[in-house]
Amino acid sequence: MPAVLHNVLSRLRERGVRAVGSSEPDGAASAFDARDYQLIVFGSGVVGPVSQRLRREFGLRNPSVRFLDAFGPIAAGQVAAALSDRGALIDDVRVVDEESGWRVRATALASCTVRIDLYHLTESEELIVEALAELPVTTGPVEWRGESEHGAKGRMLVVSAGREGEDPEFHTHRLTQAAAS
Repeated sequence: MPAVLHNVLSRLRERGVRAVGSSEPDGAASAFDARDYQLIVFGSGVVGPVSQRLRREFGLRNPSVRFLDAFGPIAAGQVAAALSDRGALIDDVRVVDEESGWRVRATALASCTVRIDLYHLTESEELIVEALAELPVTTGPVEWRGESEHGAKGRMLVVSAGREGEDPEFHTHRLTQAAAS
């Protein structure tokens, strides 16, 4: 089992979540019965046709199952937020590419703190988290502008929303080479 999957499963189990996983997406539909789960999580390596096929196959077996695309460093938090019964704090999160950078836009559904972090790899393949903004917001539109220098080195932009004493919710945006240049 790859280290990332093992780490995520361990962190979820510490939170009391009955979590199982596999690093072999091709056999997942036969290894797991979707009727046994309320949430099925895909790591960031499961994309495109494989992800679409699994969603279709699992959805046929359990039409009420929910799907989540997770990013390893924050995956346990993403799952915990998805399983909580708390409503969303922000919605309609999107990243808009602009000539000199990009803009994060969202709608706050409740007063909370919105944090924007950039995850990127160093030349030695070490994952670094750079905090770009922490914004106390009230209900309504939220907007933050990032400079192109941030996107040039970024791999994943994570927008989180939370309140003191609660697990945050997470929204991810994979930065592509086109957006990063």
